[in-house]
Order: sequence, then structure tokens, then C-alpha cells
Amino acid sequence: MKNLKETEPFFVRCVNPNMEKSAKKWDERVVEHQLRCGGLVEALKVLKLGYPTRVPYSTLYDGYHHAVTNPLIKNMGPEAFSTALLIAFDVAEEDYELGLTKIFFKPSKAAVLDTIMAQAGRPLTDDQSQKITRWVVQKRLKQTIGLCKTFLELRKRVRLARAATKWKYIGRVTSYVAFSVVRHLKKARQVILERKRNAAAKQIQSFFRGTYETARYRNFVVKCKKATKSIWISYRRWNERVLLKQWLEVKVQETRKRKEEERKKMMEDEARRKAEEERMEKERKRLAEEEQLRQKQRDEQEKRRMEEEKRKQEEEEREKREAIKRQEQASITNAKQKEEAERAEREAQQKKRENSIKLHVKKEQNIEEKRKRDREEKKMKKQFPELYQSDDDDDDDGDKNKDDSDENSDTDNKKKKRKKKFPNLIKVKMMKKKKEKKKKKIPKKIQNRKIKKKKE
Repeated sequence: MKNLKETEPFFVRCVNPNMEKSAKKWDERVVEHQLRCGGLVEALKVLKLGYPTRVPYSTLYDGYHHAVTNPLIKNMGPEAFSTALLIAFDVAEEDYELGLTKIFFKPSKAAVLDTIMAQAGRPLTDDQSQKITRWVVQKRLKQTIGLCKTFLELRKRVRLARAATKWKYIGRVTSYVAFSVVRHLKKARQVILERKRNAAAKQIQSFFRGTYETARYRNFVVKCKKATKSIWISYRRWNERVLLKQWLEVKVQETRKRKEEERKKMMEDEARRKAEEERMEKERKRLAEEEQLRQKQRDEQEKRRMEEEKRKQEEEEREKREAIKRQEQASITNAKQKEEAERAEREAQQKKRENSIKLHVKKEQNIEEKRKRDREEKKMKKQFPELYQSDDDDDDDGDKNKDDSDENSDTDNKKKKRKKKFPNLIKVKMMKKKKEKKKKKIPKKIQNRKIKKKKE
């Protein structure tokens, strides 16, 4: 239990030690039978071979089958479909093994399985589908080649079977013929063996005589070779001594001549070297004088160049100052122009604002006047409804009969009667007109104050 608590097991499989369910007995047969039936022994064998991770065909088939559109891949079974997926993801055949219901992977290829399962449900790319089609074509070619081979093997076996059936009928006749032929062949073989033995005896006899003669002749040849060799060695040594003596005489004379020539050359070289040293000394003095003259000329040129550079620098500085002054003047003029343009824009904007405010004030005044008129009319309608009804009737009659002068006179008479009945109505209208005139005659100072208050 301590070991189990220290680890992180995925599952725990319980095993009965015996059929009596006692804690003190251990039956190996019962335990082994349970482990075999549970598949633990086979799982351990698979792990020992190096295929710990495994996946059933159905998981890969269910994960990718609905996303595949290629009919060549979609019509495959679960086993072929899963192998095609592994080929699409570039998994080598050495890294997995196919079982009856599962695929077994090596430990190093567990990450490949995770990537395949992570992309489940997504459609395959064009490259992956091309790989699968290439694999299917190769598989079909191998199947066709295998069919041809099986056909040839079956044809061969059929021929052998037919030959065996024929041999049953023809075997007896051939056996009788064979026995007679074998008997005659034995007799012929015995005759041939006797002839060969006689020929071999003669050949052995001649071989022995020849070897004996060749051995005796070889000994004679060896003795002759030794004698000639000793004579040749002595002659060659004498000749070498003569040639060595001649070579030594020639070399002595050559060395004498060479030493004499070398001594003469040494004398000539010494005289030539002294003359060359004197000439080099004179040349060195001349070059030193020329170098001094050149140095003086260079110093004078350098002084002139420095003076010219100073003059140019002063001119450039003067030009730069003038350019800076011009730029400052131009910037000042531009700034003034910008300020004037901004001031003009501000004044124009201010005028626009004032005009807009005046228009807005006028609109508001008109709206307030309209509202007041409407309110007063409503009040009058409430106070004197009969008057407005008679006015409406008169207006309607006037619209209908504009050409009739008699009716117009009747309407005038009605208005006079209304004035007599309602004298207060005339006073109200006169008061309204006075108020409107007062509003129109508002001074400009008051209007400007109202505008400033609205701006604030």
C-alpha cells in the first residue's frame, strides 16, 4: 500500500490468490489463469517488445471519418483508414505495429499520437490526401503483383497434380523399361571401368618414368646455374673496379677546374661589389638632397593650402551668418503674416458668431410671440366660444361667395354687431399690438447684453 500511495497508478487490478478466499494460501495456477484471462500477460509481452501505447482503430475512424471528403479514403475500413492516417502524418512503419483491434506505438512516438488525436475533426490537407492516394496506389499494385504470383504458383501446382495423375497410368510401363535399361547400363559401366583402369595404369607408369628423368635433369641444371653465377659475379666485380678507377680520375680533374673557376669568380665579384657600393653611396647622397628639396616644396605648398582653407572658412562663415539673418527676417515676416491672417480669421469667426446669435435671438422671439398668440387665442376661445363660431361661419360664407357684394356687406354689419356685444375684445387686441411694438423697439444695448449673457 505504501508503494501504491507513492506512485500514481491509472488502475488497480485485484486477483484472488485461491478459490477458498483465504489470506494464507497462494495457488499459482489460479493466479496465472486470472492474469491470462484479464489480458495482463499479453500486455506485459507487448510492453516488453517495446509497444507501450496503443489505440483502437475505432477512435481514429470516428475522429476523422466524418471530416474526410475523398471517396477513395472514406470507403476504407477502420484498419485501412487508421493506417492511411498514420501515413498522412509521416509515421514510419518501424514505429508502430498493427493488431487485430488496436495499433501499438513505440515509446518515442507517443507525441505523434497526441498530435493526431488533437487534430481530430479537422479535414485533411491536400498533401496528406496525396500521400494517402499514393499509398493506396502502391498497395493496389502490390496486391496485383501478389495475385499474379499466386496465379503462377497455383498453375504450377495444378500442372504438378496433373503430372502425378498421368504418372499413375504411365509409371508401370516406364518402370519395366527403366529396370531393363539399368541392367544394360550396369554391364556397360563395368566394361568402361576395366578400360579406364588399364589406361590409368599405363598413364601412371609413364608419369613415373617422366618424373624420374625430370628430377635427374633438374639436378644437372642447378649445378650448371651455380657455376655460371659464380663466374658472372667475379667478372662483374672486376669490371666495376675498372669503371670506379676511371670515374675517380675524371672527378678529380673536374674538381680542380671547378675550384679554379670559383676562385676567379670570387675575385671578380669582390671588385664588382666594391664598385656597386661606391655607386650606391653616391646615389644615396643625391636622393637625400632631392628629398630635402621636395620637403621644402611640400612645406610651402602646405602653408599656401592652409591659408587658402582659412580664407574659404572665413567666407563660408560670413555667408552662413548672412543666410541666418535672411532666415530670421523671413521667419519674422512669415510670423507677422500668420498673425494677421489669424486675427482676420478670428474677426470673421466672431462676426459669424454674432450674426448667428442675432438670427437665433430673432427666431426665439418669433417663436415666443407665436406661442403667446396661441395661448391668448386659446384663452379667448374658452372665454368667448360663440364669437369664434360666428367668425368661422362668416369666413366660410365669405369663401363661398366672394363675388357677391351683398353678402360682404352683411358680414360687415355682423362685425359691428359683435363689437357692440363684446367691447372688451377690441381692447385686448389693441393691447397685443402695443406689446408687439414695444418688443420691436428694444434698444441695441439691451440686445448685446442678452447675447453676452448667453455666451457666458
